[in-house]
Amino acid sequence: TPDEIDAITGTPTSIEGGEGMISARFQEHSWITDDGIIHILPNTGELTLYTAVNGGETWDSSVVLPGSDASSTSDGVLIGDELYVAFSTDFGSIAFSQLAYSDSDASWEIEATVDVARDRSMIYERPSVAKSDDGTLFVSYTATNRLTGDVSLMVSYSMDGGASWVQAPRTIPSSTGDGPISGEVIVTDRGVGLLYKDGLTLKWAEFAYPDSTG
Repeated sequence: TPDEIDAITGTPTSIEGGEGMISARFQEHSWITDDGIIHILPNTGELTLYTAVNGGETWDSSVVLPGSDASSTSDGVLIGDELYVAFSTDFGSIAFSQLAYSDSDASWEIEATVDVARDRSMIYERPSVAKSDDGTLFVSYTATNRLTGDVSLMVSYSMDGGASWVQAPRTIPSSTGDGPISGEVIVTDRGVGLLYKDGLTLKWAEFAYPDSTG
């Protein structure tokens, strides 16, 4: 019965934000580095990376992602001491940041931030990021036409470590016209797939792998 279930009470942190502090849309906002230290990337008015060196009792802010605001969402993947983050900006674009971790003082440094997708006629948001074994980076995101309101999912990829990005020509339109369409980009042996929510349905799509010899 419910009376027999033990409840685990959460301990409040010093981090405060609005309803969109952490978005659920397939996105990853927390990581543990090889030294066992916890890191989180909530939205506290802007996307800020926090680190807890004492098991979560206190959190120290280290990096603010440039161009983020209270509406920004993000997704990140940690590989070794490198954190790859895709996020939406105050312009309505998608940006990509690569951050390096120093375990000597549990600190982060932004190595580079570049635009993945930026267009005055479009609103890009809700990104997802993945990296393949050969180093190709992929970012999926929701695209809304500012004039028509048409909504679709797009994928961009980078074959030079995130320095430049190519937008895949194929887009996935929302079958319902529902703005909250969102997805997770997943690297497969055949290429890259996109697991996405379209209306009330979870769907899967595949994109051809970019030609590394071209």
